[in-house]
Parts: sequence; structure tokens; C-alpha cells
Amino acid sequence: AAAAFGAEVWPLSGAIFRLPLRTPELAARSQICGESHAFGELVGVLHELLAFAHELLLFLQSVESVEVFVADPAAGGGAGAAPRRLGGASLRTASTAATARLRRERRLFTARQDTS
Repeated sequence: AAAAFGAEVWPLSGAIFRLPLRTPELAARSQICGESHAFGELVGVLHELLAFAHELLLFLQSVESVEVFVADPAAGGGAGAAPRRLGGASLRTASTAATARLRRERRLFTARQDTS
């Protein structure tokens, strides 16, 4: 998955998730999962994720931003295709000090949960 982004993302300070799609034929032969999903269906799900991403980020301790890219199979989006950005979201604060305070508070919240 990382090769599709080229050298611009390295060194990467985050994570890349690759969600491979299966055709109905491949799904029927798969030992992992027998389900197939259309490209458009999954892009719709990713758009829904992006619509609520700002709210989701409030509840994730270590995640401060999300970006979604897709390689469209209809546009020749195979292994070597350049991904297209669907959108993204990030936590924004009024200042660097506010960002530091938010990070401290998130860590405190997690520490309190661990001691319960």
C-alpha cells in the first residue's frame, strides 16, 4: 500500500490501512472472507466516515488526523496507480498551547480509565 504514495510520505509518522476489494469470483475462492463489495459501495462508506471524522477524532486518544485515498479500479487503479484523495479531517485548536493541553487531557483521560 505504501508504494502507491511514493517517496513523498516517507518517513511516515502514522499508519496506512489497505482495504483490498474482492470480485465475486475471488471472494468465492477466498479462505479469509467470502464477501465481495463493489467499489462504489465502499467509497460511499468512506464518505460517511469522513462526514463524521471530526467527531470521531474527539474520542481517539492518539489519532489527530485522518486522510482517505482510493485507487479506482475502473481508472486503471491497480497496484501502480496513483491514489486519489477523497478527503480528510484533523483536530484543530486555536493555538499551539491549546493543542498541547488537549493532548495532555486525552492522556489523563486514558490514564484514569486504566486505573478503574
